[in-house]
Amino acid sequence: MRCLWLVLALSAPMQASAFCFQEAGQRYGVDPVLLQAIGIQESKLQPGAVNLNRDSSGKVLSTDYG
Repeated sequence: MRCLWLVLALSAPMQASAFCFQEAGQRYGVDPVLLQAIGIQESKLQPGAVNLNRDSSGKVLSTDYG
């Protein structure tokens, strides 16, 4: 029974994110697969991801969240 709950819990966020890409793709006229690929490349689909954008000297120019 625990295994079933674990599988359901792990699959729920994937379904929600897939719907999000479909909806955004329709709204803005962009292929949902492209949007998902960008999300995977930029943050591995982690909503709490933080990326620092640096110049060539290493100085932080800006911060991207999500």
